[in-house]
Amino acid sequence: AETAQLVVQGAAGMLDLALTPDGRYGLVTLRDEGKVVIFDTAVNQVLYQIDVPTGPGEMTFSDTAVYIRSHYAAAVTIIPLDDIRKGGELSVSTLPVGLGAPAEVPDTAVASAMSRTPDGQAMLFVNPYEKVTYYYVEGSEGTLGSFQAHGRIPRAVTVVNRSLLEKEPGQYTARFRIPAAGDFEAAFFLGSPQVIHCFAFTAQENPAFANADATQPQIQLLNESRTFTAGEPFALKIEVTDPQSGEPIDGLIDMYANVTHSSGWNQRIEVRPLADGQYEIPITVPQSGAYFVYFAIPSKGLNYDQLPNYVLNATTSDG
Repeated sequence: AETAQLVVQGAAGMLDLALTPDGRYGLVTLRDEGKVVIFDTAVNQVLYQIDVPTGPGEMTFSDTAVYIRSHYAAAVTIIPLDDIRKGGELSVSTLPVGLGAPAEVPDTAVASAMSRTPDGQAMLFVNPYEKVTYYYVEGSEGTLGSFQAHGRIPRAVTVVNRSLLEKEPGQYTARFRIPAAGDFEAAFFLGSPQVIHCFAFTAQENPAFANADATQPQIQLLNESRTFTAGEPFALKIEVTDPQSGEPIDGLIDMYANVTHSSGWNQRIEVRPLADGQYEIPITVPQSGAYFVYFAIPSKGLNYDQLPNYVLNATTSDG
């Protein structure tokens, strides 16, 4: 098989290479050169070299356009795909996306910072400098809103379609995972015509999970109250027992607790052995609110997502 080679004179520092959804055209971003090169894969020929002085980088596609994220500015360059197919002059536009540029944030993610919505008519753009994700509908003059990261730094985004899909006329389905066995209700809402209805269903025990739970230690809180005062030491006490015999498990010297808050604050704490299967976790948190406590026992191959977790409530000293 023959291999075609395309050489772009004077181009250096290629950052991203992408093909249009039909595979006909290729785009290359040259951040150091401040250019976007568009070429035709059928004839192996450069069609356009577009100046983007703000450092073009990552690219992604919607149904109608290619979006090119700038590295040195909080902006996205938009090029309609129809313009590329027709030839002639390109109607290139620039969309402001927040304030701070990606270059102002350390540790840039390798994963995509842009994602199209399932209908292909809107886009999401991550702005780690402002800690938000912007929402844009194609054809709008600017972004239409944003999603907060609640203290965390969003670095990448992917949209997963979990909406109902019509499999047969009048029949709609959706797939989702139930976290545990039991009785549940699914709330269905339709905006137009307006329909609100709840469906009851039962999730059966998964044998694979049941067998796994039968070998994992059980963790029970011993404190009478899960509420404590922020800024003051709090001793969380737990009991660890064998899931089959119910006997206490002593001597766990590598058990850890990870305490997290929605603001992004978290602390990894070594659990202190006491006696008779009881253990203590010294906790001091910086602010009021709900805190999640996860446990791990590396010597038993148990990570934080494999053991029971609990929620604590921290209040201020004045109540």
